[in-house]
Amino acid sequence: MKSTDGKGIRSPLRFLAAVALLALPAVGWSERLGLHVTTQELEIWRDRAENGPYKTAGDVSTNSPGDWDRITRKAEEFLADPDRERWGGQTSGCWSPDGSPARPGRARGEWIRDAAFVSLVEDDSRYRDAVLKVLLAQAGDPGTDFSGPRWCNTAIGDAHSHEIAAYLTKLLYAYDYIRRGISADDRATLDAWFDDAANFWSAVVDTTVEKAFPNREEGDYTTSPHTQTCTIGTCVTHYDGWKFYNFHEYWNNRNAAQMNFAAAAAIVTDNPVVQARAKRYFKEWLRFAVFPDGTDTDFRRWTTDVPSLGWAYSGIMTGSMAVMADHFARAGDPELYEYSTSEGFRDLTPAGGPKSLKNVIALHYRHVNGEVERYGTKDASNAGKPAYRINSVDPMGGYEWINDTFTVQANVYLRDEFLRSIYTRTAANAPPYPAEPSTSGSEPFTGVWGTFPGVMLMFDTQGAVWPYDERRSRPRPPALLPPTPK
Repeated sequence: MKSTDGKGIRSPLRFLAAVALLALPAVGWSERLGLHVTTQELEIWRDRAENGPYKTAGDVSTNSPGDWDRITRKAEEFLADPDRERWGGQTSGCWSPDGSPARPGRARGEWIRDAAFVSLVEDDSRYRDAVLKVLLAQAGDPGTDFSGPRWCNTAIGDAHSHEIAAYLTKLLYAYDYIRRGISADDRATLDAWFDDAANFWSAVVDTTVEKAFPNREEGDYTTSPHTQTCTIGTCVTHYDGWKFYNFHEYWNNRNAAQMNFAAAAAIVTDNPVVQARAKRYFKEWLRFAVFPDGTDTDFRRWTTDVPSLGWAYSGIMTGSMAVMADHFARAGDPELYEYSTSEGFRDLTPAGGPKSLKNVIALHYRHVNGEVERYGTKDASNAGKPAYRINSVDPMGGYEWINDTFTVQANVYLRDEFLRSIYTRTAANAPPYPAEPSTSGSEPFTGVWGTFPGVMLMFDTQGAVWPYDERRSRPRPPALLPPTPK
């Protein structure tokens, strides 16, 4: 079944009827305690740790996460074996993504992060002291000295680097949760280590993207060696969809994981160079790797066996961008939330839009409740078959994803009731949370790449908090829907 707009999106009028923006409540801004915590939010977390919601499994809805029970369990496991979170890094030579590179695995970092979060919520020095000891040891390990000789080349691409970035992000959050309670000397040591890591990994991404635009640092986006060539995957976002080209691959979920870490670390350490790199990458993503209707190019990751795989990958990419935007906004710079563009590049990314973070999130979500009807296939005979429909549930591959929860944090700022109805799975036609959500190797309900303790407990607080600068009036949100695509 093909809809009349040619890209698989149903009438915007039907969708707009289901959308309602939440009014900004009369709550004031509270003191910022860290990257994504204020005094007001901390009090909410403390109450939820006692009374819920999201304390125990199923206390909100069927299969809703028991975030606090999981967090405290992992915190206790960390105390029993703190060194489980240490990573040897690159033990000799210079790291390379070729062959069998050193990498920490996708779960490492969850235990120390959760112990630090419990330290913050319960004000318990046992967890803080154990976390600090491991962080200082990791910072002193030559294998993870990102300014040293074992990390000697920023032209290393992005293969497996996202695992390192996710690990570092979890350690950064752990540090951020205890940072106010440690000595100035220890803060200086860890600030310097995270700053070195931010400089290195942001440079890796910059070196990679320069292959698309050699003169991008001078603001020249007219010069590029790329043409309409695709040698990667399916080369199309969905049936009768947008054309994917090799050019788009510079703004993929792996590079985004690295830049998301670098941005967060640069906010903690007040590194303006890395902050500028991150913001430039975000804007380039919207300009060059998002199509006019809000389709992220990672949608091309579908396969004949897993037609919805691109939806899952797009959720990872969008999740990293959403977290980045929120961390900047909490630090007083909401530009990435407010940024909108209709720019593209030649025939590779057609101009049109406007495109914004909110539009990309909304389109991703509209697959979950069936507002968008698209299919992961090139075969016309499969278009229209339920098994090939792109959704959070992929019966052919046997997956049930919750990647819509990767952008819960953004809705603290956006305050959109439709978005909340999707990630809470209360919208009509949205499937309930699965009993065993499919993940990429981390705990479910812990956000993009499993980096947060629990996104529902922490950020499903719409209407109760406004953790942004009280001196700024709330900007009008970008239009939820871009113009009807071609």
